[in-house]
Amino acid sequence: MDMEPMTTQTTEPVAPAPEETTSRSGMPKHVKKTIATVLIAWAALLALVAPTFFVYAKPTGDAARKIVNVIPYPAVIVNGSYVSMKEFLSERDALVNYFSMTGTTDALPTDSELDRQIVDTLINKAVVLLMADEEDITLDTARTDEFYTQVLSDAGGEDAFETQLQATFGWTPEQFRERVVDSVVLATQVSEWVAASADIQKDAKATADQAYVRLQSGEGFATVAGEMSQDSTAPQGGDVGFVPDDQLPPEWGDQVRALSVGQYTNVIDTKDAFLIFQLTDQAVVEDSAQRKLSVIVIPKKTLDDVVTQRIDDAKIYRLVGKE
Repeated sequence: MDMEPMTTQTTEPVAPAPEETTSRSGMPKHVKKTIATVLIAWAALLALVAPTFFVYAKPTGDAARKIVNVIPYPAVIVNGSYVSMKEFLSERDALVNYFSMTGTTDALPTDSELDRQIVDTLINKAVVLLMADEEDITLDTARTDEFYTQVLSDAGGEDAFETQLQATFGWTPEQFRERVVDSVVLATQVSEWVAASADIQKDAKATADQAYVRLQSGEGFATVAGEMSQDSTAPQGGDVGFVPDDQLPPEWGDQVRALSVGQYTNVIDTKDAFLIFQLTDQAVVEDSAQRKLSVIVIPKKTLDDVVTQRIDDAKIYRLVGKE
């Protein structure tokens, strides 16, 4: 019996059903996802921008104050170091309270002027702090304790001072110590470092040395003082008149006492200036030795000088108190 050959049937694979490309609303799904992403991004942006707007558009408003107590928004940035809006507002409130309590509101500057003055002060403090960090100058707590004790004594005691402080600035003693005492003492320490820095004072020292060389070459003291001294006595050739011997300061008194009439000292390095003294006469008045002196004064660079230069060279971003 003839049999027909068997044939094998092949089944074509079934393609998956195409993914739906539209939502029930008829909107393409990829468009819907894009819109959702944009809305999420927009909500995040609003969450960031809204508080920022309140902080910088109306920094003294209630909304801004609540925000900066939680988020450390900067008021000013100095070489990457920032001063917070919270600190700015604290300083501002203290000044406004001071003007109000002392009855000097007529002297209160405009809001923009006040903000600018406060930011200027905060920039100065920030630069001093940066200098202290650079030179590893740490706050001398013994000096802060001594300073604060003196303040309490002058105010009539701790209770009286606390009452006066709260009424005048709205501060606690702890805030006063942090904002005033610590700042003053640290600035004093940095100022002492500036005065002792050979690099910072090299120009002033060179000028004083030049004056000394002129004296040694035979020029008259009055002539050199008149041309080089940066003191109010320069027009008088440096003449300061008679000075009682017991009033000569320890910083240079011994060097002056060792002079004979007509002699002058070497360049004397003091905390404020480079000095050269000449003894021009001496006398005894009522049993008190008096020495008539002339002086050449070459002032040293001060902390203010250095801070001003640092500010000129710094990258500063004022977010409030703009020019």
